[in-house]
Amino acid sequence: MSILRPTHRRAFFIIVSLACAIAANLNMAAHGAHADDPKTAFRIVDPDENAKPDATTKPRPRKYDTFAHRVLDIDSGEAPASPEKYALLDALIDDAKQRITYDPAVQDPRERLNQAERILRQIDDILTDHNFLYPPGGYDVTSLRASLAPQRYDKAALERILRVGVNKRRVEHARAHADELFYITDCDISSFLFIGIGDALGIDLHLVDLPDHMFVRWELAGGAHVNWDTNDGAVISDKEYAADYAMGKRLRKRRVYLSSMTDREAEGFAYFLRGQRFEDRNEPAKAIPDLETARKLYPQSTQARSELAWLYATAAGVDPAQRKESLSLAQSALDLEPQCAMFWDSSAAAHAANGDFNRAAKEAAKAEDLAGTPEDRAQFRDHRKSFEGGAMPTTPHPH
Repeated sequence: MSILRPTHRRAFFIIVSLACAIAANLNMAAHGAHADDPKTAFRIVDPDENAKPDATTKPRPRKYDTFAHRVLDIDSGEAPASPEKYALLDALIDDAKQRITYDPAVQDPRERLNQAERILRQIDDILTDHNFLYPPGGYDVTSLRASLAPQRYDKAALERILRVGVNKRRVEHARAHADELFYITDCDISSFLFIGIGDALGIDLHLVDLPDHMFVRWELAGGAHVNWDTNDGAVISDKEYAADYAMGKRLRKRRVYLSSMTDREAEGFAYFLRGQRFEDRNEPAKAIPDLETARKLYPQSTQARSELAWLYATAAGVDPAQRKESLSLAQSALDLEPQCAMFWDSSAAAHAANGDFNRAAKEAAKAEDLAGTPEDRAQFRDHRKSFEGGAMPTTPHPH
């Protein structure tokens, strides 16, 4: 997900609607991607990435059982995470327990808010002290497992990472510890870490989704809450987020965005991410069950519906009933976010899979028009040409 700063977000989004693909493109530009920072030039080296899951393997030992640990368990269903990654999660929580004092008995509303902001800043400081940084070049950290893989950088590589705007508050510490191992995170993955630490401290933290972004929310007594943007290390109000993303009431009312996720919904989001990774590995037989689980646990997710529609339409061996269901899944996502190019692409594939290649070509052209990056536009163009030739696309679906 994106690492766009809130101060930049307003300037870019105040004149646009919820165009998720366009938002992604603006996000990449706003957070300071450099000409020498192409997405393909940076990557996390994860020794566990190509390990094969083994159903007979016992769960990794852990000191705590938090949401973050359970996400790492889900990640291990794709590629088993090493014991050292669980130990790192435990070490983060040990540090938090030593450094943070939380008093749930505080009654004064102002003192509750002050305590919440203080603790959220302390968690952010803990991640700084454990050498967590944000990536350059619009790189997407796709799993907690990858984020917890230790990385070593030479001076030039580290300075490149430190040019990223949201790393500004971590520059001094990183330079002072340049010979140590570092860890790369982004908005959704760092939110997982916050939730895990919060679980261990007894804090009521929740994931909150936005188009191409995620943050955490502390639900306080009396209906108040504090939003913490993990990228920026700052409190951001609902009003500011809604303005930055031109957030309509319908999407909020349907709990698609700007709503606190339940534990069940947050687990569904973790399965959605794993489903996307299986899709990227060209393993639709594994991606489809994960996306079905995501849809069940997190039913308001338009992304899960659209991705599932794409695979129901394009994967080999799909049941005819699922082929047909791809139409309603894709349409239900489009109904809520009609400016999202990827959703038009899914809908195009669904119509083609059900025999209507003329409509598919028109909807792929719509995806082209709405595409936020040249790379996405090229893929949508390839899809349109396939549909115009009466064939299903062979190139991937951007996400």
